[in-house]
Amino acid sequence: IHVLVVDEASGSWDGWKDAFASTQRRFAAEFVRSRAQAVEAMRRAARDGRHFDTIFLDLPSASGAQTLRAARELVKLDPEADVVLCTD
Repeated sequence: IHVLVVDEASGSWDGWKDAFASTQRRFAAEFVRSRAQAVEAMRRAARDGRHFDTIFLDLPSASGAQTLRAARELVKLDPEADVVLCTD
């Protein structure tokens, strides 16, 4: 399962990695800190003939509306990807 994690708090990345490692499924995870980096990662994957099955998008309380716009933008880039909004 190819996933993209968009979380500006890189300190949270170890928690994501532990969660993916604790399942019986194999995850190939990429981590980015911003919407712009997520868009670039998705474009790069498309150029390489890959696709993200799921995008985990952190929803910081201060920028909820911006995060929802980012989710819409990512869905436009790949309508088949599932976008999961997450918060602490």
